[in-house]
Amino acid sequence: MIARILDELRASERFSVVHLPFRFTKNIQQTRRGGFGKVAEVFAVLIRLIRIRSSGAIDLLLYPVGGPQLVPLIRDLCLLPWMILVAKKTCLHFHAGGIAETIDKQPFIVRHLVRWLYRKSSLAIVMTQFGKRDPRSVGIEQIEVVPNTLEDRYDEHTLNRNTGRLPRLLYVGHFSEEKGTPSLLQAVAMLRDSGRNCLLTLIGEAVPPYTDADLQSVIERLGLQSTVRGCGVLSGQEKWNQFAEADLFVFPSLAAESFGLSMVEAMMWALPVVACDWRGNREVLSDEFGGILFQPSENLSTALTKALEDTLAQRHQWKAWGLRNRKTFLERYKMGGRKSPLAAVLERSMGIRNEGQ
Repeated sequence: MIARILDELRASERFSVVHLPFRFTKNIQQTRRGGFGKVAEVFAVLIRLIRIRSSGAIDLLLYPVGGPQLVPLIRDLCLLPWMILVAKKTCLHFHAGGIAETIDKQPFIVRHLVRWLYRKSSLAIVMTQFGKRDPRSVGIEQIEVVPNTLEDRYDEHTLNRNTGRLPRLLYVGHFSEEKGTPSLLQAVAMLRDSGRNCLLTLIGEAVPPYTDADLQSVIERLGLQSTVRGCGVLSGQEKWNQFAEADLFVFPSLAAESFGLSMVEAMMWALPVVACDWRGNREVLSDEFGGILFQPSENLSTALTKALEDTLAQRHQWKAWGLRNRKTFLERYKMGGRKSPLAAVLERSMGIRNEGQ
């Protein structure tokens, strides 16, 4: 998404873009964890920032908020003061959600410094109306909603679905308790036990403290070795091939999702969707989406199983549901064909109004 956003902004002829890379998390095992390498990267980022500033004024700095956990918040406390100091304006981009729910649980000094520092920004950008709660929780008043967009990679000639075979379910994302991974496996096992067999493809990797060993242990305990296929992390055409092979996309996450990008990828590929009615999912999918939104409950696997049973009973509707989702993608999330909404927001923030200004 960072690469895609950079391409989108660089396409604008009304401002120039310089990328200041952050290299704090080199692999998934370092997620949300501190360490000497991350401390060193703070100084490396500041050196890059000084070099950029020495080449000219920075009219606006688009800063990605780290997230609701303690380590990302401390990262922001170390970096953001310098960003605000060298840039005329600073815009916070809330890719990571969940600060509203966790900020008051942080140590006293951290939560007060974070609120004070974030309020120094000129603007916050979120991806859904639901996401406004995060900047509001730290006292930011000027907020713009700019959904992510994607280049359309749909290719109907590669589709291989709805051919009378066992339905193939697809999940794309991290594997963890809060992402609903064990509940999804349990639901597939419960469907099998009731005579509703299906196949499940998993794309992604485990995020700590959940591990690949935990995932494999559940698969073996439930006897799903011939039902579940793990593909690891895929990108590019390899990933799109799995979307083309799938019949149904499942998104059972109860994590602090800010946008649910993989749901939009599924919509792009004209897939019906089963998702938890959680945070901004309903807003991303739209009210008329094709599929089923199920209510979260204490027993997520039971609620998900019921939703999948209802969906399987309506398999004759899946093609129509998928086409409805693709229509929403084309109307709301397809990149290109119109001016970048993100670029337009940044232009307004910098006071760029007239062509040639």
